[in-house]
Amino acid sequence: MPPQLLGMILPNGSGFGDASKAMGAFYQLAIKPLTRMLEEVNDVIGQQMQ
Repeated sequence: MPPQLLGMILPNGSGFGDASKAMGAFYQLAIKPLTRMLEEVNDVIGQQMQ
């Protein structure tokens, strides 16, 4: 999880960068692969888990 999405602030006042870019990257690199993996599990068990 990118620190700027957790609300972390560096002690020297500088930032971690653009939160919206970090959110997009986090979605592409972490959330999407997990979603795909869970969809594969659904396919294997033959039903949609909720």
